[in-house]
Amino acid sequence: MPCLFCSQSELCKWTVLLLGLISLLSARTGAGLKGMTMSMTLFETTDFYLACYLRCLKYELVDVRHDGGRSVFVFRDTEDRRAAISGFYNDEGSVRPLSFVGIIKEMKGLIHNV
Repeated sequence: MPCLFCSQSELCKWTVLLLGLISLLSARTGAGLKGMTMSMTLFETTDFYLACYLRCLKYELVDVRHDGGRSVFVFRDTEDRRAAISGFYNDEGSVRPLSFVGIIKEMKGLIHNV
């Protein structure tokens, strides 16, 4: 998804922050900003292997940022996210092993180069 405010090919951290604030405001007030519709809610995790698992399930990674010494992975949220996370932590989910290994390598490269 291209950034809404700059020329980057993906959402920049400022756009993700703005969309998150709009989502929070909409959730707290029950209404969006006038003239704006919020079509994207976000989910964040600092769990590296959970993030890799979600990527294997084709969840869209929107942003990666560093918060202190930790990486924060920001995904586009979906209705079935809770079930996917539950499956991961209850050892009930399944992904293709070689795909998981490939995603781990990709994500390690991403966090060390961002």
